[in-house]
Amino acid sequence: TPTKTPTPSVAAPTPVPEASLESVTPNNVDVSTGSKDVALNGRNLTGTRQVLVGGKNVSFFVLDSLTIFATITSNIPAGTHNVSIISATNKTLTLSNALTVR
Repeated sequence: TPTKTPTPSVAAPTPVPEASLESVTPNNVDVSTGSKDVALNGRNLTGTRQVLVGGKNVSFFVLDSLTIFATITSNIPAGTHNVSIISATNKTLTLSNALTVR
């Protein structure tokens, strides 16, 4: 009887958990005296690719899976803006009217 050669099993890739964006703190900043950092709070934020405020790219860093710090500068016009991230899985998550810039 011939010996069967075992077929190597291929493990399915581990799915990346979906991110969620829950709040912006503080939700009101005055950039007339310089840039301000705000915290974007959510879940599974590691790997975030982009942060947008009012549709404009802003500098950011991911502190951990729950918090991103974004820098708001005077290039963001005064007004109330949507805050969005592009997640590690390329999904756009948006909080409508989440940040007021003065």
